[in-house]
Amino acid sequence: MPLSTTVSFHGLDASETLRQEAIKHAQNLVQFANDIIHCDVTFRADTSRRHRPQRFSVQISVHLRRRTISASYGNVPGAEDQDIHIALSRAFDAVTRCIEDYVRRRRGDVKTHTPLYPDL
Repeated sequence: MPLSTTVSFHGLDASETLRQEAIKHAQNLVQFANDIIHCDVTFRADTSRRHRPQRFSVQISVHLRRRTISASYGNVPGAEDQDIHIALSRAFDAVTRCIEDYVRRRRGDVKTHTPLYPDL
């Protein structure tokens, strides 16, 4: 069953290629956690900067049964990657790591360290 995904654009024109790429990335999240209910992807552009390179960010919220996991990525001043497609990919990489960590903690696969000084 396909994952329901909402893609919204704030401060920039809606792009069908970005929308399809975001939906494709969201569908891949199901392989990490099969209790994902919904995914929200938001593209934001800073419209107050007229004569400078445009800054943008991608925010992703993944709604699971008992938790919402969010991650975002935005370009920083002086960054070489001014491409919003790279920001989308990096934001999904970040949310994937967060989902993997959550699933690992939920299963109990977290390392427990022995105390350095057990006699204290």
